[in-house]
Parts: sequence; C-alpha cells; structure tokens
Amino acid sequence: MELGSPANASYRAHYFALLEAVAAHIQTRADWMRALAYVKPSGANLFTHENRLPDGCTCGCDVCNPEVWATEGEYTPEALYEFYQQQEALLAAAFPGKSMVYALIQA
Repeated sequence: MELGSPANASYRAHYFALLEAVAAHIQTRADWMRALAYVKPSGANLFTHENRLPDGCTCGCDVCNPEVWATEGEYTPEALYEFYQQQEALLAAAFPGKSMVYALIQA
C-alpha cells in the first residue's frame, strides 16, 4: 500500500482540509465541543496511534514508503517537523482551548 508523504504539498492540503472539515462539523454543536476532551494529531501513520513513520517494508510488497518518500519525494526530517508545526497551528486555531496529545515513539 502506498501512504502519502507528510512532506508532499498535495498530501498536506488534503489532510489539513480533512482536519478543517472535522473541526467545522464538531463546532456546529456546542455540546460536541464541550464533550471534546483533547485532540490527538497524527497524519504520519496508518496502523497505530503513534506519530512515527513506517520504518521499512516487512510485507514483501514492492512499495517501501520511506524509501519512495526519500528518493522520489520531498521527505526530510525537517519536512516532517514542518508538517507537525503546521498541523499544530491548524488544530490550535480550529479547537481553541483544547489540549493536544501526541503519542510519539523515538525508536
């Protein structure tokens, strides 16, 4: 399976539009906003709740997302940090007063 790179401008545009649409929907009802305890950002991982990138191919497939991102895309560690900074700013504006919780694995 191919995953979108968080460094790709098109991926960011679609992902951030999704976050904005979710925020707009939740904000249509004050009780939903009150019930929202926190926001958990992600966008770099499909299978687990951690904000870590895939670290290689173990499925035997032809597509290794990190390799594709590094060789054909704009992916760099700096680009990932920029993605998270933009995401954090968007969520802070979209969900004022709500905490953000990251699950980050360093290894």
